[in-house]
Amino acid sequence: MTDDAVKNIVELLKGTNNSAAELVYKGDLDGAIQMYELAEETSERFKYTDGVLLNRIYIAKVNILKDELKRAIEVIDTVLTHDLSPSIKRETDKFFREASLTILKKGMVWESEGDLKNALHAFEIIVPYLNKKRADIVEKEIALLRSKVE
Repeated sequence: MTDDAVKNIVELLKGTNNSAAELVYKGDLDGAIQMYELAEETSERFKYTDGVLLNRIYIAKVNILKDELKRAIEVIDTVLTHDLSPSIKRETDKFFREASLTILKKGMVWESEGDLKNALHAFEIIVPYLNKKRADIVEKEIALLRSKVE
């Protein structure tokens, strides 16, 4: 592939991501997800793994904005199955720092509704990103939930 072709692909991905971000700003969250999915597919076609994973993180963020936390967690789980480059690791950490309290609250709702499996998973993925006091409490809850789920 020529340098010009690579530059064109990079510009296409930047434009797609910028368009998706603009749709988020305008409140068209479904449209934003479609744009991020397009950028993900394009990245995948060109074997650009970091591009794929970065767009999945963006999709997870938009799903949180849509209050679709189960979907957000499903998407972020696909990112966590990969060996992460330092830049994607930073973006993943940023995602969890920003979303941990939202996920914690939703996990508490799921637990109160009897959805123990999803509550447990939510707690397990966010505990490293909580402050020590919250993490200690959540770890106790994880132990309790594990005894009920397993």
